[in-house]
Amino acid sequence: MSGQVEDLRLDTSHYALQVADSLAIMHWDARIDAADVEFILDAAPCLAQEPLPAVARLKRLKENSSTIVDAVQSQAAATHMWLLNFNQCQPLPIDQEGVDQGVKRFFDNDPYYPCPLAATGITGEGLWELFANRYLENVGNYIGADQECRVLPNEFILKSRGGHAYTLGRKSAGS
Repeated sequence: MSGQVEDLRLDTSHYALQVADSLAIMHWDARIDAADVEFILDAAPCLAQEPLPAVARLKRLKENSSTIVDAVQSQAAATHMWLLNFNQCQPLPIDQEGVDQGVKRFFDNDPYYPCPLAATGITGEGLWELFANRYLENVGNYIGADQECRVLPNEFILKSRGGHAYTLGRKSAGS
């Protein structure tokens, strides 16, 4: 998740929180497995808070210079996240089978989610912790007082974390 967001110099933690919010809503309010959903970033023109470089400054640039940094910085505050492609989502049972189904769909769609076993720092372990904590914070808004149901989101997070260890090992062994 963080690679493209970082390339655009956007705040990865902001988007990790939005993804966690969305996934918690899909799982525990809409009760769907989020199979193959896509998180899309889009810049909204005209909402930029910083003006693009002045013509005088552009004239002083050396040949083959780039203004992409200026454009990205001016668009950062106007970037929005959209959630698309719900056509493959299936109902998510609120039981152990549903947790396993949610974990499977999480890994099927993992380019959109923080990886818990990446290098440390906000782009790795710290980003995963931020994502996992926010996901678990939101669950209370959607699950009632049933104690059996309240343990399921924790199991989802634990299995997602453990599953990343398995898939990373499998990918490196196959490389």
